[in-house]
Amino acid sequence: MKLKILTVLLIFIYALSFINEFNTANITGAFNRGREQGSRTENNIHYITVKSPKRENSEFINTLNNDSIEIEDSTSILRIEDNTSNILLTTSKFFIMFLFTIALVYSFSKTIRYLKKLFKGNYLNLEQITRLKQLAYALLLCGILGNLVAFIDNYEASRIASLYNLEAVKGDFNFTMFFIPLILLMIVEVLKQHLRLKEDAELTI
Repeated sequence: MKLKILTVLLIFIYALSFINEFNTANITGAFNRGREQGSRTENNIHYITVKSPKRENSEFINTLNNDSIEIEDSTSILRIEDNTSNILLTTSKFFIMFLFTIALVYSFSKTIRYLKKLFKGNYLNLEQITRLKQLAYALLLCGILGNLVAFIDNYEASRIASLYNLEAVKGDFNFTMFFIPLILLMIVEVLKQHLRLKEDAELTI
């Protein structure tokens, strides 16, 4: 019973991390930008976040009437038309997102199958251990691909910003996506060892 509860909690926590990573605001914004870019296929429209110089914020600071407040950093989202985009990067990103989608669907399918067997009382057998291992590798692949997309986005944003002597704000890498898969792989090794000991004990008897 404890294994069932812990497994469900583990998957629930990982689902929350996905929701946090791909929240509604980001998805909606990306959809709207993609729709606008798609309607102008003759141009390459990019949205990048850049750091704004402090001097541009002086008027805002003055309206606060408080000398103890100082703006350390400010950003602006720019809509830039760039015709020098690297087709290789664009193709690579599309292919990576395609693989990410497949890995995500595969992970969901494996999770459903594993939970069905788990709640039927089947958890310590080779089939379930193999299924859990496949789930862990699929989630690990999702983490790698997700961070690879972030790397490409940061590189492209920095490249475009440098054309206008601007400094792009780079997105963060989400290394938390690796925690759950690695924990699952550890659980797999423990279950394999337990199954091996159980089989040895049965042979001894």
